Amino acid sequence: PLYSSAASDVYKRQTILGKNDFTKNIPIIFLSALGSDKEKVLQGMDSGAIDFLAKPVDPPLIKAKLKLCIKLSLKHKESKKAIIAIKEEHSSLKEVNSGFSASLRYAQNIQHAILPKAEVFNSLFKDNFVIFRPKESIGGDFYYVIDLGNEIIIICGDCTGHGVPGAMISMISSNIIHNIIDTKKIIVPNLILNAMVREFRKAFRNEFSNITIQDGLEVAICTYYKKEKKLQYAGAGRPIIVVNKDIIKTIKSSSSGISGNVSENYEFELNEFEIEEGHQIYLYSDGIVDQFGGPHNKKFMTKRLVQLLSSNLDLTMTEQKEIIDNSIVSWREGHEQIDDILIMGLKF
Repeated sequence: PLYSSAASDVYKRQTILGKNDFTKNIPIIFLSALGSDKEKVLQGMDSGAIDFLAKPVDPPLIKAKLKLCIKLSLKHKESKKAIIAIKEEHSSLKEVNSGFSASLRYAQNIQHAILPKAEVFNSLFKDNFVIFRPKESIGGDFYYVIDLGNEIIIICGDCTGHGVPGAMISMISSNIIHNIIDTKKIIVPNLILNAMVREFRKAFRNEFSNITIQDGLEVAICTYYKKEKKLQYAGAGRPIIVVNKDIIKTIKSSSSGISGNVSENYEFELNEFEIEEGHQIYLYSDGIVDQFGGPHNKKFMTKRLVQLLSSNLDLTMTEQKEIIDNSIVSWREGHEQIDDILIMGLKF
């Protein structure tokens, strides 16, 4: 608007308009014979005007100024609408994120609930530790220890991926394993793996025609026979480390993991050896050995893990756990954790 009145009245009117929510954003131009009076110009601008034109009137200039004011006013309205839309979208995303976070926490509780508690390990082994560090709140690594009386079955699994996809494969794998052991009564490690290949293909037969054929897991399975003091081991892509006194040895697994493209006729290799009191075994996923870090941003590697264990064999499992934990943190300092991390140490 353009007002023609005494300067003091115009300033008061502009101040009133500026305090009203409906008129405060209306652009105001002052047109006055006082245009050369710097103090009056500043007073007008302070009251909320966007411009102050001096008489005599220049119609083309006023018209151009009005067009600019209208344009700016429309831009302001558009910006205000955009800001409101962004706020509404942000609020909606916060609600979605809150719901998703709650679901993840619930899934995390479920995943932790089905994993064996420390009390179970303590009742079966002379000494032990478990380091379980999912990359996200839930993950694809899992572990079990199943007491069948004379036999103890120990399982360390590493499913494809991490987060929600890894956790889903982990749950399916766990159900398959328990069905093989509990229902089919298969307890020899390589036979468990052979059965897993068949059951895994069956569980995913619809997906195998698409892109999920590569989804699967690597797993190490040990069966300890208490009376015979004998340990059987078979691995699908996951080795184990065995310690007898001061002799440490890595037992390699079969090269194939469990997935849809593994032949049902594939035979996993069985390893068997005597267990004496004080024997220690370590089962682990590839999360620690593949972790990048250190001064040259390289992988941790199995060799470094073996060296770490070798230098601390005389310590208790609790002490070893602390050293390994600190080593992981130190190694990946400044680097993102790339995968779920699982290490189990068991002493007979």
